[in-house]
Amino acid sequence: MSKVGINTGSAPNAGDGSSLLAGANAINANFNELYSLLGDGSTLVSGVATVTGGDIDVTGIVTASNFSGSGAGLTSLQSPQLTGSLPAIDGKSLTGIVTTIVAGTNISVSGNGTGSVTVSASGGGASGNTVIVKDDGSTVGAAGTINFGTGVAVSALSAGIVTVTASGGSGGVWSSNAAGINTSAKVGIGTTTADSFYELEVQGNANITGFLTATTLRGAVIGDVTGNASSATQLQTARNIGGVSFNGTSAINLPGVNIAGNQNTSGTAAGLSGTPNITVGTVASSDITSTGVVTATSFDGSNVLKSRTTVTGSTPSIANNGIGNTDISGFKSYGLIQVGLSTAGWLRIYTDNAARANDVNRSVGEDPTPGDGVIADIVTTGLSTTKNITPFTLGGNLDNPVSDKIYVAVTNQSGTTQAISVNLTILKLEV
Repeated sequence: MSKVGINTGSAPNAGDGSSLLAGANAINANFNELYSLLGDGSTLVSGVATVTGGDIDVTGIVTASNFSGSGAGLTSLQSPQLTGSLPAIDGKSLTGIVTTIVAGTNISVSGNGTGSVTVSASGGGASGNTVIVKDDGSTVGAAGTINFGTGVAVSALSAGIVTVTASGGSGGVWSSNAAGINTSAKVGIGTTTADSFYELEVQGNANITGFLTATTLRGAVIGDVTGNASSATQLQTARNIGGVSFNGTSAINLPGVNIAGNQNTSGTAAGLSGTPNITVGTVASSDITSTGVVTATSFDGSNVLKSRTTVTGSTPSIANNGIGNTDISGFKSYGLIQVGLSTAGWLRIYTDNAARANDVNRSVGEDPTPGDGVIADIVTTGLSTTKNITPFTLGGNLDNPVSDKIYVAVTNQSGTTQAISVNLTILKLEV
């Protein structure tokens, strides 16, 4: 129950306080409740502490921010909150803690009973040696000392560790630099013993992706050899060029070629005869170019004149009364003989593309302005789509630089949408 209070009244002798009996009953009730919680006055209820000389003896659970004393008999202690010295603890019932150390082979253990033990190597193996030596996983034996001979470097002992490094052998020392791995000894690579004659003997095939530099190569070179032999300055066997011996060590001079003298030749040059003049017979060639004077008893120009040529072009698909352009490959200058369209239309031929563009707004039947670059202006009908040019008209290209292009514009007058073919019969007038 909760605490029972005694009404003392609002003022002295006011007559509104508890009676003596009621107050005594309230006091007895409060003491009864305390005895029920703490004990009967001589025997305490379990879990209640007894204070003796300022100390509290707790048989239950005590929660506090700090503890003072020996802590004997305490359980479930949190180590971060513990300070000071703890009494001796029997760790037999602790988990995760090693309580016994058993010495194995070559190991001895000693202790002083204070929680401290000493572990020492006590020897063993063959004749008391302590190091087992293995070769590629197979046991060689036990040794007390390992001695590294020539060609192996051993660093000083540091923190119980030494480093063993191959540094060469009695035959020479291997090393490396920016160029690669090198050695001062004569070595061999292969399945048999290296020949002492060679600095490096490779037995079998060697694949070299870089440069091979040597003062001497012995034996035959078999296989494909490409590139330039910069050090090969002399042919093994000299050869004659134009009667002059050549072995590759110096340039040669040929008389009648790069030095004065006569070149000894044999054989006959067909069609050439005469000394010092040369008579040329029939030359099977379409053109002969001479930088000097050509003298002849007669000239035949029958094959110089050119025949007329028909060149063609085609416009893209154009609607009726629409304009389509085409550029035809012809000659730099020409005589215009005949024109033809694949349908009824209005044909114009120009000296260049600018003249064609400037003439785009001119109407059929309207004469062009002289000097505007119009070479021909022809209208064809469905009944006659070919027109003869009489007299022949001269035309040409005025591009800079000059080309063989003929600029043509066609207005479709067929009544339907279509591409129109253009035929020009012309005669070449310029090389």
